[in-house]
This record gives sequence, C-alpha cells and structure tokens, in this order.
Amino acid sequence: MKKIFLFKRTFYISFLITCAIYYFLSSFVFGIYPTKGESMQPTLLNDDRLLVSKLNHKVVGFKRFDLIQFYSEKQNKHFVKRVIGLPGERIEYKNDNLYIDGIVIEEPFIAAQKESPNKYKDNTKLINVNPEQLNHDQKRDLDIYIKQLESPYYTMDFKLEELYKSKRIPDNFIFVLGDNRPLSDDSRYSDIGLVPISSVEGKILLRLSPNFEIF
Repeated sequence: MKKIFLFKRTFYISFLITCAIYYFLSSFVFGIYPTKGESMQPTLLNDDRLLVSKLNHKVVGFKRFDLIQFYSEKQNKHFVKRVIGLPGERIEYKNDNLYIDGIVIEEPFIAAQKESPNKYKDNTKLINVNPEQLNHDQKRDLDIYIKQLESPYYTMDFKLEELYKSKRIPDNFIFVLGDNRPLSDDSRYSDIGLVPISSVEGKILLRLSPNFEIF
C-alpha cells in the first residue's frame, strides 16, 4: 500500500513539474504557431507550423531578413513578416532592388519572383470600391495597392518618406514586408505601418511541418 502511495505521489509531482516546465517554456521561451494566409509565400505556406523563439530577439536583437511574429493592435491580429528595415535606416525600392542607405541589398529569397513578376500577379484582382466612402488612410492604402498591381516589378518602387513623414525608420520601430509582395499587407500600408519593436512576439526559428526547415 505504501509503495502504491509513493508511486502515485511521485507520478503527480512529476506531472506537475512537467506542466510547470511546459507552461514556462510556452509562455516565455518558445511557442508553436500556424501561419495564416498567403502573404509569406513562397517561403511559408498557409497552415505551416512554426517554432517561434520568444527570447532570441530580446537577447541578440534583430537582423535584416529575420522572420518574425508580431501583434498588430490596429488589426487585433498576429502576423508573420520579414524584417527589411531597422531603426535609423533609409529604405528605397527602385527597379526591384532594395536600397538601404543608398546601398543595394540582395533578396535571394524572392529571386525567382523578381525574374517573372507578372506570373505572381495573375490571381491578383482589384476590388471595386467607391473612393468617396474611404477615409484618408484607406485612400492612401488603395493608391499603394493599385501602384503595386500596376508596377512592372515584383516590389513596387517607393521610398520611406513617400509612405511616412520620416526619411529614416524611427527608433524602436522596424519596417517589415511579406515575401508575397503583390498580396502582402505590411509596413507599406497604414493598417500595419511601421512595427513597434515592443509588439514583436518572437523570431521564427524553424518550420516544423509539413516540411522541416531551419531559418
């Protein structure tokens, strides 16, 4: 009887410790989340399972082209995007080239899309809207969306100062884009805008399924 009691006690203690460790890790260290939508194609597909580090960016900071998950208060949603611009930088896209402080930065993860941009715009259609029913920010975003659709490039030409009043990304903010530039809602649009670093929930480390991949 005593052995049964000790076994149950050991089991319950081990179970509680395991639950406590899992809660700590899932709350403060790692999380597993699905992607939603098409904005990160071809890198990530809808319902891919991702391992997100909640500490990495707080310890070592951000690098350009990191994949991150953040929470948008404007939309009350979680997003996965790619870091393009860091605090203090000037950003420009011209002729499908990314310029950071006047220097061309290669984007190998969308090289194929840049070679055949129209191939990835075939399924993109402009929704009929009445501009008179839109507010200032919605009209601004519609103009950007049309510009992206009509652009001969995978990423439309723009400068940071054309989107925002500042020529440089303010302190404590980052500029993000989705890899699926024609369809991505990202920092080009006012409903997401420049992302506060404080709203970043974590860095994407791995794709767990359907295909394992380290980022």
